[in-house]
Amino acid sequence: MPAQQLVPPGHLDLHVVIVALTPPLLAAAAGIACGIAGGGRASRVLGWVGMAVSFALLALFLAPQGVAKAYTQPLAHGLVRVGWWQVVAALAASGWTAWCWQPLAAGGRSPSGWGLRTMLAMVLSLCPMPLAILACEADLRRATPGWLPKARWRRIRGVAVVALGVIAWWLLATASPPSWPTAPWTMAVACGVAAITAAGPWRLPLVLAGAAALLPLGS
Repeated sequence: MPAQQLVPPGHLDLHVVIVALTPPLLAAAAGIACGIAGGGRASRVLGWVGMAVSFALLALFLAPQGVAKAYTQPLAHGLVRVGWWQVVAALAASGWTAWCWQPLAAGGRSPSGWGLRTMLAMVLSLCPMPLAILACEADLRRATPGWLPKARWRRIRGVAVVALGVIAWWLLATASPPSWPTAPWTMAVACGVAAITAAGPWRLPLVLAGAAALLPLGS
């Protein structure tokens, strides 16, 4: 018989969620700081230092007494999963995204977009929310393979992701007590749809996010 789960005083469960989302926010801040500094060589070095800090903080979750070991259940009703596999996937996805979208000396890439894309790559592996995939829809549309009609597959991908997200949110809202039993599967299917119908740098982060949604918490 399942026991009633008690919420710790002082909203400590939300404090853990804030800690889990701190590395993505630092990655976004690093890109924004790089843009404010002008996007030159010195500013790019500043941005990479900020990225390294966010990666290091995320890697600390894997310490023997870190967040990934301490919490073996989803947080925030399943919206945040910081298990060992999820953190490893977030590190790999964000590292790949940071390298692929780094601002170059020749220009053409927004430093703030660099940080936001790296943040999104982390969030996709840590938070099984299918609607978050729509944040990279513009990049996916530009990277659609030539053998697929762009407009048609863009509509199919967008409708599929939105439908899966709505179903997952509906199940969360109607569950009693609130839970997120189908979020891993909806996230995995949404990531698969987006990865199959588009190429480019986002394919690897989407595959890793789909795998992280299905892999259990803990090492």
